[in-house]
Formats: sequence, C-alpha cells, structure tokens
Amino acid sequence: MMNHEMLGEYAVEYGGSKVGKLTVAQAGLKVQFSCVCVVACGEVLRLAILCEDRYVVLGVLLPDGDKLRFHKSYSRHDLEMKGLHAIDGCRLVAKQDTLTAPTKPATPEPEVVPEPGPEVAPEPKPTPLKPVTPPRAESAPAPTLEPIPLSIPASAPLPPPIPAPDILTEPLPVPEPEAIPPPEPIPVPIDPPPEPPPELGGREPDLIFSDADVDDVDPYPQPEPPITSSVWTPVARIEPEYPDPAWTPLTDLGALFTDPELQMASQQVTGAMIRKQRAFTELAIPFIVGTPFPLMPIFCFGQSAEIDGSSYLVFQIKNGNLVGSRGIDAHSP
Repeated sequence: MMNHEMLGEYAVEYGGSKVGKLTVAQAGLKVQFSCVCVVACGEVLRLAILCEDRYVVLGVLLPDGDKLRFHKSYSRHDLEMKGLHAIDGCRLVAKQDTLTAPTKPATPEPEVVPEPGPEVAPEPKPTPLKPVTPPRAESAPAPTLEPIPLSIPASAPLPPPIPAPDILTEPLPVPEPEAIPPPEPIPVPIDPPPEPPPELGGREPDLIFSDADVDDVDPYPQPEPPITSSVWTPVARIEPEYPDPAWTPLTDLGALFTDPELQMASQQVTGAMIRKQRAFTELAIPFIVGTPFPLMPIFCFGQSAEIDGSSYLVFQIKNGNLVGSRGIDAHSP
C-alpha cells in the first residue's frame, strides 16, 4: 500500500520566499510528483524535500518558458530506497548548497511532582539523662601548728670560733719535666760491595763441584749412531696448479657467460683470447688506456697482463660465472 500521507499540495521555497508549489498525487501504483516554480536565476536548481531531519533531492527542474518544471513518478520501492515517507517542507537548492535540516526545539520534559505520602509523626527524641554528682564529703579543718619557742639559757657555753685558713705566701715548687731519651737509630743494612770484574787476561775462578755432580757425569760418552735408512722413498712430483697452455682467439664470447647482460655486452668485444686452466677458464680482453672498456660490469675484477707485447685484462670464469681474478703470470707460450 502507498503512503497516502504525502498526497496533497506543498509550497516550494527558494532564498527564504515562496516561488512555486509541489503537487503529490496517486497515479496507478505509483506516486506522481509535479512541481512548477517561477525563479529568475541562471543556476541549475534541484527539488529537495525535507523528510523529518534530512533532505531528499528528487531531481533537476527543467526550464519551460519563464517557469521551471519537475514531473516524475516513483514506485513504493523507489521511495523506500530514497527514504522518503513524509513531506515536512520543499525547497530549491543549487549544486553547491549545503543541505542542513532545521533543528527542532527540544520539548521540555514535564516535571515529575512526587505524590504526597502519608504524614509520619516524628519519633520523640529521648531526653538525655543528667549525670549524677556524688555529694562531696565535708573535710575537717587542718590543724594549725603553733611555733615552739626556742630559749637558750644565758649560762650555756658558746661554740669555739672557726679558725681562719692558713694562706701560703711562698709559691709551691714546680717539678721539672722528665728528660725524654732520643730514639735509637734504626740500623740500615749495607749491601756488600760488588765483586770487581776479572781482569783481562787474568785467571778465572775455579768451579767447585760436589760428589753428586761428579757421579752424574759420564767420563766416556758414547757417540750417537748416524741416521741411516736402507729404503729410498721417492718424492711425488708436484704438478703446477695452473698449467700454461697457449692463448687461442675467441669468436663467440657470449657463450662463456650465463648472465644476459654480459652476453649482450660481449657482442661489442673484439680481439678476445681464451685458454683453459685446471679449475677455471681464463679470458683475456684487450685494454687500451684512454678508451672505454667494452665489458664495464666486470672491469674491476680483471688482472692486467701483457700478452705478445699488448695490454690485456684477464678474468677467471667457471661454469659461466665470474669467479674473480688472482695474481697470474699471463704471457704467450
């Protein structure tokens, strides 16, 4: 079922004033929106409908003479997709306008007045008890002591007078301080004088041997037998690590490398020579000072050598890869 609350006519505003109206009518199973406005501006305007707290833009108004018109029908599914189920206002907006729904004033919440309850009589406060003060016992008056008169008879003898102390007029003798003996000197050991070196040409001192030293000495030592061997062991011939075959010209230099970059650069090399060694292959490329080297990626791995009076850079290659350079004696056989 369609929402029949939206059917009717609505005023359309633009710039704060009414410029036209919108008619919403039932057209079969769809809802038809027809808008006619009179606006004097050169902008492209769109029809926006306020639904609760947001705007839903339906489409662009097309010029028709001096008026702008909008006419379109929507199904129930289309209106649900747009979220349009009520019309709270209509306005025309441009593309750059910001659509902000007007804020509704907040409805003040009603004050909740508590219902009066039954009056409760206040409980009587207990009267505090006054402390009971025990009666004070009447104290008897303190007896007054009368002074006893002291009477000395006239015939009593007087005590002897106290003799005055004797005052010495001569000074007391001061004892003389005891004499402290001086500390005894600490004896310092004196090293014996060094023995004088023997004079040149003089007789050396005799060596003194004990009986034990004499017993350990063999007076007739036996000579050691010479080392002899009846078996002759031949020494294996040490073959040179690097044989020295002859240098041969090389035409297909790219076949020595597995690196595609070195294979491409090898096409520009001329005059290269090669010779086989036991563990690797030696490659000699002509080198002229002041001219660019054709294989610059491996320039720093070469060893300079002179072959038949010409300068070359010699490289070592094994299994298609560069293995570095070593100190070699490169020369023609």
